Amino acid sequence: MTERYNPALLAEADWLEAHLNDANLRIVDLRYRPRRSGDSWVITDDRTAYEAGHVPGAVFAESTRGFVAARADGSLPLAPPEMFAEFASRLGVGPDTHLVIYDDLPVPNAAARLWWTFRYYGHERVQVLNGGFRRWRAQGRPLSTELPACPWAAFTPRVQPPLRATKEVLRAALGTPGTVIVDCMPSDMHAGRVPRPWGVRLGRIPGAVSVPWLANALPEEVAATNEARTQALTGDDAYCYRPLEELERMYRAAGVTRDKRIITYCDLGYAAANGAFVLALLGYDDVAVYDGSFAEWSRDESLPVERSS
Repeated sequence: MTERYNPALLAEADWLEAHLNDANLRIVDLRYRPRRSGDSWVITDDRTAYEAGHVPGAVFAESTRGFVAARADGSLPLAPPEMFAEFASRLGVGPDTHLVIYDDLPVPNAAARLWWTFRYYGHERVQVLNGGFRRWRAQGRPLSTELPACPWAAFTPRVQPPLRATKEVLRAALGTPGTVIVDCMPSDMHAGRVPRPWGVRLGRIPGAVSVPWLANALPEEVAATNEARTQALTGDDAYCYRPLEELERMYRAAGVTRDKRIITYCDLGYAAANGAFVLALLGYDDVAVYDGSFAEWSRDESLPVERSS
């Protein structure tokens, strides 16, 4: 089975440190902090932390602008082609650019979202830093306060439609035997026992199975609750992905198998991209991200939501 895996999608810290001066390498820093605001959460990009010290050569990009198109309903769907082309060109990404992306979450939700967006627009030379900035810093690896220049490079989007699911696509897929919908939020949110940060209704998309995003780094029983999620988001613990064989067993146990069409979602499409990234590591080749996710779905009263009894 291991020959079907794609571990090269991950950049390991040893490799990155040895290749920091590669001419065609572009490193992107997406550090941000989710924080509570009353009963909800907001995302704050952390440029101040970036300027205080980052992986040498890394350029900063905001996690909620440029590669997403914020809507009034709170959802953060995919940026349209012309908007993303501008974003990528300003980062200096051309056809031969090798990208390594990181953030500072316990597992790389923002980095995975940008990885997925580049793939959706046809750029395959993209890796995610395993362990992200937290692990890089914890290991005492080099940091820089220099703000590197980003020469303009013409980026041409080449849309890959199978990698994305819209609300309409997902609605049509409900109850389809050949499709598995994966909810990447904690199990207690999936069940409807606690509110979702960016959803307006309790529960889940009907028929969805639960594979919490944090379970990609920690055992499922540890990662299941909103309390564990909150602790991971607000702490400084550094994690790597679990061994791929363990991840394969976890997804298969949830009914996520290679013969199915897989659609991942969460609340804003970031944890969903993390789920899609892990499935890509495992060699699944029919995986789409619903980027509107529950922030969009739960606000449309014409769409069904279910809860556990």
